[in-house]
Amino acid sequence: MEKAIKVGSGKNTIVEFTDPDCPYCRTASSFLGQRKDVTRYIFFFPLPMHEDAENKIKYIFCAADRVKAYEDVMEGKLDDQKYEKFLRPEAAELLELHKQIGQKMRISGTPFFIINGKKSVAGANIPEIEEALEK
Repeated sequence: MEKAIKVGSGKNTIVEFTDPDCPYCRTASSFLGQRKDVTRYIFFFPLPMHEDAENKIKYIFCAADRVKAYEDVMEGKLDDQKYEKFLRPEAAELLELHKQIGQKMRISGTPFFIINGKKSVAGANIPEIEEALEK
């Protein structure tokens, strides 16, 4: 968990596997970003079809404020930018670790959530996420 990006400090814990170029991940991130009752541990699992996702993830890892960089990326603020020159080599190592964690968890698509260590939700199924948070 110490390798994840931690967002929030609410009573509910969500482990999240996400891809910054996945529209469903962005929808779920927007929903969860409005909730004050969650602590999110975000792991990145870029999908092969999203060619720029890895650069965006590395950008987040290199940022002084990773949470702000994550939010900017998920809101699409970096979609038309080139930022490779800001990337440090250790960001690639951390990305590889995130991908390995996803593979060990047998993640095959994004977004994927583990809510309060009990409920798994595949996809941006907002009603199912809300229901799990209310239990």
